[in-house]
Amino acid sequence: MLLQPRCPLRKLGALFDNKDPDSANIGINGTIQWCEDLGVDPEDVSLLAVACELKSPTVGEWTKNGRSRETKRSYSTWRHGDDLHSPPILRPRRRSRLVFFSRETRRICVRRDDPCLYLFCPQRRCDTIDQMKTTIATLRTKLGNDPDYFSRVYTYTFTFAKTEGARSIPIESAIAFWNLLLSVGLSGSALPKNGWTDEHTEWWFEFLKERGGKGVSKDTWAMLPEFIKVIDGKFENHDLEAAWPSTIDDFVEWAKEKTQAGQTESAYNWANVDLVMVSQSAEGTVQDYSSSDNCWAGWEGVMYGSSSVQALDIEDTISKLSLNEKTRLLAGIDMWHTYAVPRLGIPSLRFTDGPNGARGTKFFEGVPAACFPAATGLGSSWDVEFIEKVGQAIGRDCKDKGCHVLLGPTINIQRSPLGGRGFESYSEDPLLSGTLARAFIKGVQSEGVSATIKHYVTNDSEFERMSMSSELSTRALREIYLRAFEIACRDPESAPWALMTAYNRVNGLHASENKYLLDSVLRKQWGWDGLIMSDWYGTYSADASIKAGLDLEMPGPPTWRADALQRCVTAQKIRVPEIDDRTGEPEPETVSLLREAAAHANVLLKNSESLLPLSAKDVTSIGVIGPNADAPVFSGGGSANLRPYKHTTALEGIAAALADAGNKVEVQYTLGAHAHKEAPLLGAKHLKTKAGEPGYDIEWFNEDPVQNPDAKRVHYNRGTTSFAFFNDNLPTDDILHQECWATMTGIFTPDVTGKYEFGAAATGLVDVYVDGKKIIDNSTNPVPGHVFFMTGTVEVCNTVELTAGKPVEIKLQFTSPVAARARGFTQGIKEAVDLAKKVDKVVLVVGLNNDWESEGYDRDNMELPRATNRLVSAVLEANKNTAVVVISGTPVSMPWADTASTIVQSFYSGGEAGHGLADVLFGKVNPSSRLPLSFPVRDEDTPSYLNFPGQNGKVLYVLFPFGHGLSYTQFEHSNLKLSGKIGKDSAVGVSVTVKNTGKHTGRDVVQVYVRDIVSRLDRPVKELKGFAKSSLLEPGKSETVTVTLDKYAFAYFDDWAGEGRDGEGLWVAEAGDFEVIVSSTSEDAGVSSGITLEQSFEWI
Repeated sequence: MLLQPRCPLRKLGALFDNKDPDSANIGINGTIQWCEDLGVDPEDVSLLAVACELKSPTVGEWTKNGRSRETKRSYSTWRHGDDLHSPPILRPRRRSRLVFFSRETRRICVRRDDPCLYLFCPQRRCDTIDQMKTTIATLRTKLGNDPDYFSRVYTYTFTFAKTEGARSIPIESAIAFWNLLLSVGLSGSALPKNGWTDEHTEWWFEFLKERGGKGVSKDTWAMLPEFIKVIDGKFENHDLEAAWPSTIDDFVEWAKEKTQAGQTESAYNWANVDLVMVSQSAEGTVQDYSSSDNCWAGWEGVMYGSSSVQALDIEDTISKLSLNEKTRLLAGIDMWHTYAVPRLGIPSLRFTDGPNGARGTKFFEGVPAACFPAATGLGSSWDVEFIEKVGQAIGRDCKDKGCHVLLGPTINIQRSPLGGRGFESYSEDPLLSGTLARAFIKGVQSEGVSATIKHYVTNDSEFERMSMSSELSTRALREIYLRAFEIACRDPESAPWALMTAYNRVNGLHASENKYLLDSVLRKQWGWDGLIMSDWYGTYSADASIKAGLDLEMPGPPTWRADALQRCVTAQKIRVPEIDDRTGEPEPETVSLLREAAAHANVLLKNSESLLPLSAKDVTSIGVIGPNADAPVFSGGGSANLRPYKHTTALEGIAAALADAGNKVEVQYTLGAHAHKEAPLLGAKHLKTKAGEPGYDIEWFNEDPVQNPDAKRVHYNRGTTSFAFFNDNLPTDDILHQECWATMTGIFTPDVTGKYEFGAAATGLVDVYVDGKKIIDNSTNPVPGHVFFMTGTVEVCNTVELTAGKPVEIKLQFTSPVAARARGFTQGIKEAVDLAKKVDKVVLVVGLNNDWESEGYDRDNMELPRATNRLVSAVLEANKNTAVVVISGTPVSMPWADTASTIVQSFYSGGEAGHGLADVLFGKVNPSSRLPLSFPVRDEDTPSYLNFPGQNGKVLYVLFPFGHGLSYTQFEHSNLKLSGKIGKDSAVGVSVTVKNTGKHTGRDVVQVYVRDIVSRLDRPVKELKGFAKSSLLEPGKSETVTVTLDKYAFAYFDDWAGEGRDGEGLWVAEAGDFEVIVSSTSEDAGVSSGITLEQSFEWI
C-alpha cells in the first residue's frame, strides 16, 4: 500500500501523499535503490549531484545586484539558448526567487520573480574529491539547521547519463572527471600535463584529447554530449547546438518530478538523485539569515534529499525495522524533529507551533510569520468559511518554513476566565469550538500539512499543570470537554492527522497514559486513526504510555523511550507487537486576510449613543489614550506567541485611517497609565546576611550613605522578603526624617551558571548593585507603577552573568521622596484627562498583554492592570465621547461599564491588529462578531455554566452574555420553520428569515439553541446546538438562513447507561418535547418552535 497521511509511520511520510504536486520531501531521505542495482557508493552519488549543483557555470558568477559581471545582463531575461542560461526545466509555476552565493560579496543574494532554483556555493573552493566528500559529510550533519527562510518546495530529478538498457558509464570515471573539473575550475585553464595517472582520469583525458580538447573551455563542454552519445546512442534529450554554457545541461537530464500519491515517474533503474529546490517569499530574509550565527558558512540553509523511492508498504517496512529503529520512531530526536530511517525511505518530520501562526522552530527572535488573531479573536467571527481560509493561509506558511506538522488548533474549554491559555482556544462552548476547529483543520490539511488538535483533554488551567488532576463526572467530560474533540475527530472530511495529549491528569491518571481516553474513546468509539503525540515533556512513563496508545513522545532526545523502552521489552513489561502498533497503525499569507481576521477579532459590546462608527473625514480633533494604544499587543504569551511579519498598533491604525480619508487632523496621544508586570521576589530562601543567617541586612540612614560614607546608621534589622514595607520594622515612627535612605544587603549564591535577571521597584527611588557595580537605575527617571497600592514605580530589570557556587553581594540603595512619586503617578492620569477635555473624540485603549496572559501561569483575577480602571473612569468623566477599547484574550472586569457609552472588546488580533481595529472604529468594516465567551461581572460569578439566565430561581447575570455582539445596523428574525425528525440517522432542518432593518450593510449571526422541556436529568436552560452567518445584507434586504441539527442536539450523556459496556455510559436522546430557539445571543428570547421525539434512543 502507498504511504498515507495517517498515524505514525504514515505521518513520517505525510508530505509524500498530500495533494499538492509541488510538495516534496525535505531533508536527506536516503532512498537510493538504484545504488544497490549499480553497485554505487551513495556518497559518490551524492557527490555527483552536489558537484554539478555547485559548479554549474550559472553559479557564483553574479554580483549582489543580480547582474553578470561580464555581460551586465539581467538574468530575468534568460531563455534557453541565451548566453546566460538556466536549465530549461526551471520555469516557475508561481512567483519565486533565485537565490545564489556571490563569491565577490561572500553573501547569499536574492532576486524576486526569477526561476525557483537555489544555487549554493561553499565559501571555500573544494579542490579535491576528498574535500568535496568532507563538505558533503558536514552538510549532512547540518541539515537539521533551521530552514525557515525557505518557501514552496519543488523536486527535480537529475539523471546522470544512464538510461534503461544503455551501457553503464564507469562511475569511478565520472567521479574522477568531476575531480578534474573542480581542480582546474571553469575558467578555461589548461588540463594538467602531468599527474593524472588515475586510469579513469586518463580515460576522460584521452577522450577529450582525441577530439582536440586543449583545456576546460567552451569546446570541452561542447564535447560532453558527444561523449554521452558515444557510449549511449539513445541519449538525445537536448539540442546539441545550444550555446555556451548551456551545454552543462546537455549531458544531464532535468525532469520535473510528479510527486502526487508519492510516485516518481523516473524509471526504476535510472541513476536518479533527487534535489530539493525551494523558492523564497519573504524579501530580504535570506540575506539576514546568511549572517546568522546559526548558519554553517556557505551552506545557508541548503537542503538536499532523495525521494526516488516513495511507495512504501507499511507492514513490509515495519517488518524490516530493527527494535532500535522502532523505538526511536516513537520519540523525537530534538525539540522539533522526528527520527528518520534513511535506508527504508522514512524521513524526519518537522513540527512548528502554533494555533495562530506558524512560528517556526525558534521561541525567540524567530522567523517572521503570518500572525493571525488569537483563537478567541477567531472564535468571535462565528464564521466557518473564514476560519477555513485562515487554516489554509497558516498551512501555506508552514510549507514556506519547511514544516510538516502544525501544533494547533487548541480547543480546551475555558472553564474560568483566569486560565493562562484561555486566549488560545476558540470558545467556552463545545459546539462552537469543535465546529470552528473542524474548519481550521480542513484548511490546514488542504495544504498537505498535518494539523494537531490539542490538548486532549481538560487542560484548562496552568497551575501545576503537569501534576494537577481534573476531577469531573463522565457526563461533564463527554458533553463539554470531549465534545469539541469529538466534533472534529469524527468528521471523515476534516479529521486531524495528529492529536496532542494534555499535561494534566484526568480523574487521577495522566492524559498521556489514560487508556480510556486514548483507546476506548478516541480509537474505538470515534474510530480515529491519527497520530497521538505527547505535549512537550508531557510523557511520564515508557510502558504505560505505550499500552495506553501514545504514539510519539516529544520532544527529543527521548526521556522515556528508545533505550528505556528497549529495556521494557527485555523485561517483558511490553511486547514488540505493541510497539509495532504505535509504529504503523492503519491508515502568501496575504495582508488582506490578516486584516480581515483582525477586524473579526473586534466585538462591539456597547454603542448606546451611536458614537461609532466615527467618520474619518469629519473628525476635527481626536485623542488616543492608554497603555495598549501604542504597544505591540498582538498575541498572548507562551508557545502561541510568534514574531509577526509586521505589527500595527491601534495608534498607527487610527492615524492611517484618517490619512487615507484625506483628513490631516493631528492624532494626539498620551499613555495615561502603565500595564507592566514585575519579576518574582527574592527572599530568605535565596539570600543570606553577612553573618550567614537567612535573609538580608537592612540599614536606615537620615543622610545619603552613598554621598557620605560616614553617615550614621539610625536603625538595623534583618529582613526575610524583598517585598518590604520599611516602616514595619522601625522602633518608633519618628526615628527617620521625611527624607531618608536605606540599604538592603544580602549574599546570593547561584545554583547554576548563567544569566540572572534582577528587577526593582519601590515607592521611592531605588538602585541595585551586584558586587559593587550598579546594574539597575530606578532613580534617575522612574516611571509610576502599581507597587504598594499604586504609589510606586514600575519595575526596572537587568541581567547579570553569574557563576554557580560563587557568592555575590546584592545591595539595594533606597531613597524615599514619596511625595514626588505620588505626583508622578497622578501626572499620567492628569495628562490623559487634560487631553480628553480638549478633543472632540477619544479612543481609550486599555487591557492586558502577554505578561498577564500566557502559558505557564493563570491570572489571579479579572482586574485590569494597576491604575487602568482609575484611568478609564477619569477619562470617561472628562469626555463622554470616548470609545473604550479593551485588548485581551479572555474576559476582564469592567466596573466602569455602566458609565461608558461605547465599548469594543478587541481580542488579541495579530499582526494587522491596528488596521483591523481602525476598520471597525471608522466603519470600513461593520462589526459582525459575537462573543465566544461569557463576560462575568466579577470573579465570583464563574464558572460559566451558572450564567444562563432564567425566569425562576437564583440567576447570576453576566456583564455580557455568550453570543453577544452588536452591529451598526439591526436585524430581524422571522418565519422560523422546522423540517425532518429527530433520529439516529436523520436530522432536523432549521430555517429562518433574516432581514436587515437598519441603515448599514451588514452580516448577522444566527444562533440556534435547544431546550429540553422535561428531562430525567438536570440540563442547562438551553444549549447552543447550531449556528450560521448570513451573507452581507444591504438595508431592507433579507435571506433565508438554514441550520442542521443532528442527534447530538437533542441528547445528553448518561454515565449510568449501557450496562455491560464497561460502565462507560451512552448518549441518550430522551423522548419528549424540545424547544428550538433562534436568537442573536444566548440571553435573547428570540423566535422559537417546538418539536417532539416520540421514542428514546441511545448510542456510543
